[in-house]
Amino acid sequence: MIEQKSYTGYKEKTEMKIIGNTLKDDILIANMMIDKQADKLL
Repeated sequence: MIEQKSYTGYKEKTEMKIIGNTLKDDILIANMMIDKQADKLL
């Protein structure tokens, strides 16, 4: 059962990493979109 628990913990950490990376990507994309909009306004 110890192996099962460590696997679950590992899986949760991996999912958190994926969520974190997805958020980072979303923020980068949002910033790029804002920059493009700003360029149009200037």
